[in-house]
Amino acid sequence: MRAFEGYLRKRFDETAPVRLKDVGSVEAFWDYHNASFMPAVYGQDLAKYSYPGATIPTWLQIDGPNYLYGLGRMRAMNVKPNLGCKVAEQFSSYFPTCYGPFSPEALDRDAFGPMNGEGVPSFFFTPDANGEEYEGILARYPTGGYTEIYTPDYLTTNSKFQVMRDDGFVSEKTRALFLEASRVSQT
Repeated sequence: MRAFEGYLRKRFDETAPVRLKDVGSVEAFWDYHNASFMPAVYGQDLAKYSYPGATIPTWLQIDGPNYLYGLGRMRAMNVKPNLGCKVAEQFSSYFPTCYGPFSPEALDRDAFGPMNGEGVPSFFFTPDANGEEYEGILARYPTGGYTEIYTPDYLTTNSKFQVMRDDGFVSEKTRALFLEASRVSQT
């Protein structure tokens, strides 16, 4: 497991064009996602996804010392506005909304984002009864969250994540982001 952890750290952080330690804002996260994370997952040769007759794999495959087959997903944990925080009176007209620290009470589960074809916000909270809580440095994060899947098709995924960037999937209310991969057994 240590060797695999080392491989992941090197591929997604230490040798990445944008390092995780340089992510300190929403814009810096999207820079990391587009310059480091997506190329680490999909590779540098993106033409293989767009040439005429291209065959898209069934599973997302990450090359390396072992293949990771399965689903990749981004999971966000957001907090409700004006809960557990207060803006100083002299600044309240400039900052009418504040977002406090993460807590189970502050966890936002309300749908948000642009309306889809059915008139429903496109980003919605998905509970995950089978997952495990994560003990972070600042908080303990429950399972579930606002999730989006990385498909095996780079063009589809890239387009979807550009919409997410434009429509505030990650914003000032986001307190934790998980970039996860799940191994799915093939029988």
